[in-house]
Amino acid sequence: LGGGESGGTSANLSPGMPGGGPDNLPNASAAGMADGGFPGVILWPEIKPIPTLIAPMPQTADGSFVPAMVRPLSIPFSGEYWMYRWPYARPPKTSFFRRGTPSKLAFSSTDRGAIQMEARHKIDQAIALSCCSAIRLEIRNADRFRGTISLELILIDNQAPGAPSLNLGRRPVNSMPDLGRDPVVAVPETIEFPISGGASTRSFDEFKVVFQRARWRIDKSARVSIERFILAP
Repeated sequence: LGGGESGGTSANLSPGMPGGGPDNLPNASAAGMADGGFPGVILWPEIKPIPTLIAPMPQTADGSFVPAMVRPLSIPFSGEYWMYRWPYARPPKTSFFRRGTPSKLAFSSTDRGAIQMEARHKIDQAIALSCCSAIRLEIRNADRFRGTISLELILIDNQAPGAPSLNLGRRPVNSMPDLGRDPVVAVPETIEFPISGGASTRSFDEFKVVFQRARWRIDKSARVSIERFILAP
């Protein structure tokens, strides 16, 4: 992968690493992937928010969850942004690590190959899905290409066998930053994901956000960062 800071330096990311990757994956040459750059990228938020304490969700006599929220719950994003290439399922251990956000740092592949881009945020305690009618994402968008990005929100229950997940679908990023400013200043936007009453997953303890991009720019990262998750009662 390759990347840079708005108005600043640049660096490149590629999917392989000398001598092979974790889990006996082939090295860059054997896999037919571009040489040079980084095998993956992991970004941490610039300032880690204070952890959000979540009260235990009450249960009925049969052990099922019941709604407990009466007002929206705000969870500041304090997870990681991942960028990696096939055949990896996550950034390898030798990835490039840095504090920063995708709205300020940009990356691209060295061979115009596709980059997988995700945000992962784990919660210390599982949240009952019945507590919420929707989940809102507050984001900041500094991307120059309007209409080329959508966000896909997936809720994961790591405490259940097989770690079942619930996909809440994709929603487009519709905002547009002021391109007349240099560097471009990110603008806020809120995206809502309704939760169906017939969802099979009962609880979740991890948010996974997939940054989907138009096919012609799948080799470049989205200039969008996550500020917080809002759980709407």
